[in-house]
Amino acid sequence: MKNSDRTQVTFSDSPTEEEVKLIEKGLEDYNREQTNGELDNPGIEINLVLKDDEGKVVGGLGVSTALRVMHLEVFWVAKEYRKLGYGRELVLEAERIGREKGCILSHTWTFSFQAPEFYKKIGYELVAIYDGYPDGITEHIFRKRLQRHDQSPVESKRMRGDGDSGRFSITENATKEEMRIVGAGLNKHVKEQIGKERLGSGVEIRLVVKDQEKVVGGLLAWMPLMNMTIEHIWLDEGYRGLGYGCKLMLEAEKIAQEHRCIACLTYSFSFQSPGFFQKLGYETFGIDDGYPDPIEEHYLTKKFE
Repeated sequence: MKNSDRTQVTFSDSPTEEEVKLIEKGLEDYNREQTNGELDNPGIEINLVLKDDEGKVVGGLGVSTALRVMHLEVFWVAKEYRKLGYGRELVLEAERIGREKGCILSHTWTFSFQAPEFYKKIGYELVAIYDGYPDGITEHIFRKRLQRHDQSPVESKRMRGDGDSGRFSITENATKEEMRIVGAGLNKHVKEQIGKERLGSGVEIRLVVKDQEKVVGGLLAWMPLMNMTIEHIWLDEGYRGLGYGCKLMLEAEKIAQEHRCIACLTYSFSFQSPGFFQKLGYETFGIDDGYPDPIEEHYLTKKFE
């Protein structure tokens, strides 16, 4: 882009849903290009639900996959059924499926009031701890390398509920409604632990960069627990290195502080922009090297004074 054209570039904090999708697609396409398509490997979701003898959903697990890594995103077991082994069975069953589909690593985040000790007991190792939340709340990042010998055939059969009427059943390919119940159960648990006010209002930060009417970049973030968590930041190739990324970040940080956020959290693959964040005052508090070589994931934070 020529210097004379820069005056045509505008910023907006009220993008349409279509423009938000263009930002998400722009980042996905970039990641796909940088990884030679490996981003989509194995390209599956794993949705499991735990049901009692009457068919009622009392737990579940939702997993996404990318770069041969499975990410445990939604995990909940009803209070009355915790510490009975069901959570362990859900996670191990998800690992079995992921491993069979070619995943090499299982990855998850968990708050200090959730399940750090649980993950340690089932073979997960601690990668990093994020301490930017209020009132001493921390978030722990765990991973587990998936090996062929992790799980015996006998255990796998029992977990799927085959021939074991004394256990609740774990069902694969859960419906959207069943996963909605799991998500609602998890949200209720989090609110009970930290309170609705501290959890946040659910306000999102949506910024878009446009050259005339064309979307050429943007930033998407949300603000849980008095923190800004950046999910997407992307600029079209012809608009990089011109200061637009910096302007996006500074505007997002301004909005976050206006909403009483005390810190910012983000993550960046090594082929993306960890150096960009560091130049803006972000510090790396952890690195995960469990992805296919030479990819690493960097975890970065910036605390507001």
